[in-house]
Amino acid sequence: MFCQNCGFNLDDNAAFCPNCGNAVAKADASIYTSTAPVATPAPEQTYAAPQQNYTAPQPVYNVPQPTYNAPQPTFLNPITARFNTAFSNALFLVVCILVTVSTVFSSFTPTDTSQSFRPDVLGILFSIFLWITFVSAKKGNVSVKSLRSTSGTVLAMYILMWIVIGLFVIAGAIFLVIGNDAGEFLEAVMEELPYETRYEIANIISELGINSIDDILVFFAIVAFVSAGIATVLNILFYGSLRKFAKTLYTSALNGVDSIKKASACSIWLLIVGIFTALTIFNSSGAEIIAKISQSATYIILFIWIRKFFVAATPTFTAPQQNYIG
Repeated sequence: MFCQNCGFNLDDNAAFCPNCGNAVAKADASIYTSTAPVATPAPEQTYAAPQQNYTAPQPVYNVPQPTYNAPQPTFLNPITARFNTAFSNALFLVVCILVTVSTVFSSFTPTDTSQSFRPDVLGILFSIFLWITFVSAKKGNVSVKSLRSTSGTVLAMYILMWIVIGLFVIAGAIFLVIGNDAGEFLEAVMEELPYETRYEIANIISELGINSIDDILVFFAIVAFVSAGIATVLNILFYGSLRKFAKTLYTSALNGVDSIKKASACSIWLLIVGIFTALTIFNSSGAEIIAKISQSATYIILFIWIRKFFVAATPTFTAPQQNYIG
């Protein structure tokens, strides 16, 4: 350092200047000390990564709310409801079974030494249609088509009966007009008859004391005309009422209007024919016995069934005018 008075170079620790004796003023050492600037460290840069706020999607589960739709009442037409009850009844089920059994065993035709099977086509069709009617009624909607088919089958029986009646009449007329030359024709007719029938006819002829061909022909003519008369009465009263009843069952189910006819007459004739058929069982044999027992039981049970559902008084029911079925 230097003296401030004379400028003498002084020791750094001198209190007085040796040249001029003045007191050495202590100067601030920091003035004379060259200090290199201290580098100020750059502020520490703190990098804060952006916080990723990731929220996992929460599954939103909407519990299905049970939707209860109250069943809307469906009103059946009164005729349809009545038919469903009648044709699904246990009595009608028994009828279906008996008709099937009768059809099977009546298809066995007795011959001289055995029995041959000749399918009863109308009986088979009738059985099928009855079963379809029962099953559809059991499901709650009786089949109009099966009722129509059943009615058609009864109509076919009715027409077939008229054909048989016509053949009886023609046969009677032939027996009256042909003369003694009818021996071969008569033998041919007899050959076509079952053995038991031929045997019974021969016994009747023998008991009546008929000897000549003319007498035999007159006898056969009378038998043919009487048979035609009985068949006519049976066809008009029994098959006629049965046909009318079956047809009006179909039309009633189709139109939904009660138009059933001949129910009472049909039931009475079913009972009469059932009793008569039961009486003929004693002159039968083999499969014919089972067939006639089934037929007789069918007629009697049908009598009970018709009286219960279609003849007996039933309460009047008026259904609401909405959602009609059938």
